[in-house]
Amino acid sequence: MRKFARKIFAAGAAALVLAALVLDKAAALPAASGRPELEYLKVVNRAAPPKDPQLIFLLMGEFANAGRSREGAEFFAAVTRDFAPRLTDTQKALYLSATALLRAQAAPQILLTSRIGWVKQSVAMLDEAQELTRGEVFVTRWISGVVRAQLPGFFGQRARAEQDLQWCLEHAERAPQPGWLPEARDQLAALKSGQKLEKPITLVTPFGEDFVNGHTFSARRIAEVVPGRVYALSGFEFTEYYFVVSDDGRELIGIDAGTRPDSAKAAHEALRAAFPKLPPLTTVLVTHAHWDHIGGHRYFESLEPKPRFIARAKQYSGFYYSSAEQRDKLVASERRFVDDKLKKIIALKNEVCGSDPKKSFVVINQKGIDPLSLDVLVKNGIMALRRAKRRNHEAAEAYRGAYLDGGGVRTRVDRGTHHQ
Repeated sequence: MRKFARKIFAAGAAALVLAALVLDKAAALPAASGRPELEYLKVVNRAAPPKDPQLIFLLMGEFANAGRSREGAEFFAAVTRDFAPRLTDTQKALYLSATALLRAQAAPQILLTSRIGWVKQSVAMLDEAQELTRGEVFVTRWISGVVRAQLPGFFGQRARAEQDLQWCLEHAERAPQPGWLPEARDQLAALKSGQKLEKPITLVTPFGEDFVNGHTFSARRIAEVVPGRVYALSGFEFTEYYFVVSDDGRELIGIDAGTRPDSAKAAHEALRAAFPKLPPLTTVLVTHAHWDHIGGHRYFESLEPKPRFIARAKQYSGFYYSSAEQRDKLVASERRFVDDKLKKIIALKNEVCGSDPKKSFVVINQKGIDPLSLDVLVKNGIMALRRAKRRNHEAAEAYRGAYLDGGGVRTRVDRGTHHQ
């Protein structure tokens, strides 16, 4: 049970919103509205018990955000009954926990004469979930602690809430991701101080920011996407890392090099620690030269034996480089090429607009524009639009707007004026 409990939420929940449980006065809940994400998740969860428990709590969060907690509680109660013969004890506990949380949130909508019984039934669901998991699943303990902590004192749940929240902090490594822990700490501190925690909304998200790693989209996680063959690493920095084992099992191939050498080192060493029998890293395949795909090159280049690097210079030509110095020369050459284009664009803008404040100049690119170039263009009074897709007619609409405003379109900066 313990091993399974640790893995049940290894993937981490994408987002969970829990509104405060205020049972002694009416709560202001958002009005129900059309939410396609909620409807989609309802269909997914109604089809069968999801293999990934994230789907349960994603839907729970959607119900809570939409102000449809009572509807959500009824939905989960219904699927729990329908799926009963197929549910493991842990799966049933997760359904019970989600149902109890939404019921507690919906308590202010229940008639006062029925509200106490409603809450007691919700607490009974939390108790059953604990019994089914022997108190070993983090999410059931977290929901139990947070819900009980916000109940009025006459329900007599404060001691149990403190016990559950303390357990969560002592078993932080079992949390889906670190974002679940602050609420447990805050609720526990409020209980011990005897004060009511005035926090109407709790947001749990895998996103994170810190001065060392910058932005991460998830907690640290290593996923064996294809057993023995494909590995994905998240949460080590802004980007993700992928590694693939060759068909003969003798080589490990890295897909892109990440953003920074220290992050690349941490990800690679974590993979080695988790799967020590992997073959040596022989190749790093660089899909393209964006900053978040090449920044960790120096770490991989420092390995012994040194891996080879495969990348491409242009769309229809490939090249190989085997050192950081060669890669730096490529980047410098690309920068000179882009800077030359920028100079021509700025010169053209000055030619057609001059110093007339009533004239404007817009650059539309169907591909990307790097941040440095965007900065240069803005400083020279040029609006730049990137990734304008032909299939969405975005470029055509921009051209049409230019003509409607009495202007024209020039599609090249290295030839004579060309209008469409």
